[in-house]
Amino acid sequence: MLLRIVVLRGNLKTTLIGVNEYRVDVQESKLAMNIEEADWRRQAACKGANGDLFYPKSVWSRESKDVRQQREQMAKRVCARCSVQASCLDWALRNGEVVGVWGGKTERERRALAKSSQKTATLGVG
Repeated sequence: MLLRIVVLRGNLKTTLIGVNEYRVDVQESKLAMNIEEADWRRQAACKGANGDLFYPKSVWSRESKDVRQQREQMAKRVCARCSVQASCLDWALRNGEVVGVWGGKTERERRALAKSSQKTATLGVG
């Protein structure tokens, strides 16, 4: 049984989520982040689009290079007209999303961005 209780203590809002005997405290900042993330997803150009454009048919079966490139280019066209492309890419990078096209970037492109930003942080640049 899932039980959700909101407790107000001054300016801090805590949600207590209980499943049987287990309880997890979630503070307002995390809830606000989830609401913010949900907001950009509602505005995404890919909302309601065919998911096959953004993800390979199966992680276990390999698609040909030509099919993959064609699929990724079509997905990137959707991303190019999206008003929340930057938020989408930021979410994918922060959460280590490893599959699909997110924020107009493929898996390889996101890995390169992450590697580049790690290098920059290590060198103390920026």
